Amino acid sequence: MKFFESLRKEEPSSSIAYHLEGLLDACKEIHAAITELSAIYPVDTEASAATLTKLQEEIYFHAVYHMKQLRRPLRDLVEAVYVQLPDLELEGDSSNDDPVE
Repeated sequence: MKFFESLRKEEPSSSIAYHLEGLLDACKEIHAAITELSAIYPVDTEASAATLTKLQEEIYFHAVYHMKQLRRPLRDLVEAVYVQLPDLELEGDSSNDDPVE
């Protein structure tokens, strides 16, 4: 993906790229677990229980971990990109609060 490649090129240790890739991997695992459940639930209770446990782990430990780690770096990247746009104020930016006459 071009976005990841450009992030890696600009900053080889990019936490944004790492955690977005981790989140995508978690989503693939979640999709695989749901697909498997569609084939086995409720017929095979033991396999269903194991797959539901895997689904729970992927959501609560894998996906949530990467989402939490993305919060600040992604916010900083979004702000940095918006700052590059001309004549655009960020929410909460009071530097242009002069009254109109």
